[in-house]
Amino acid sequence: MVILLFGPPGSGKGTQSPQITALLKIPAISTGEMLRAECEAGTPLGKIASEVLAKGHLVSDDLVNQMLIGRLAEPDCRGDSCSTAIRAPSHRPSFWPGFWSGTVFLRPW
Repeated sequence: MVILLFGPPGSGKGTQSPQITALLKIPAISTGEMLRAECEAGTPLGKIASEVLAKGHLVSDDLVNQMLIGRLAEPDCRGDSCSTAIRAPSHRPSFWPGFWSGTVFLRPW
């Protein structure tokens, strides 16, 4: 099962996600936290994101999707369960055939 929480900043994704992950014992992924971690770590994707953010622009969906693909490949997400807080439907990458077929979409607004 994959649970996606959609919503703009401040809509409650970060409040609800820890409760869901604690209840279901599944990892949580926040694209905002993931983006900050990549920038702080100075990864190649983080460097690109830092440059974009320094100019006052939004990071592209493609870049966020690349980071998300990398995060979902981590050992704690290799099962069939995770909770993901994302800001836009376009951050739902179309990799892994059938990956999203069991997804529960929650919109907090």
